[in-house]
Amino acid sequence: MEIILNREEGLAAAERGADQQIRTFEESRKFDHGSRSNRSLRLRWADSIHGAMAETAVSKLLGLPITPGKAGRITYGDIGGFIEVRATEWRSGHLIVYKSDPVDVPFILVLGHYPKFRAVGFIINKDLDDRWWRSDKDPASWWIPQSALSPMGDLSA
Repeated sequence: MEIILNREEGLAAAERGADQQIRTFEESRKFDHGSRSNRSLRLRWADSIHGAMAETAVSKLLGLPITPGKAGRITYGDIGGFIEVRATEWRSGHLIVYKSDPVDVPFILVLGHYPKFRAVGFIINKDLDDRWWRSDKDPASWWIPQSALSPMGDLSA
């Protein structure tokens, strides 16, 4: 399902992504999903903005509000207070779910970059299969291929 963001939506998402990184530095947080990030500062900023744009796209698609965390806290439920969004630019990208993520919530994979995004599908954390486990990565995670995701039409909000 393709979603196109307009300029105002893109700017608002970019501001939200930048704000997330500023809060991260103000709080001296150097960890992502329970592990020290090896990504460069520039890449972390870009990932935050890209992720915020993907959240905006899913919010627009589902008609649910964006529910960002409160200042000083990591919270879960990017959309509607219960849906997690993961984004990648890679057409063959995987949905990555971390061991530290909440259980029993849908995780949606979004592909693309501004202004065009595509919600590929979703999985519920409790349905993860051990064959996708990547303990060799830090932090520990599952890498779910797009072919294993449920179609977006099956998601009930």
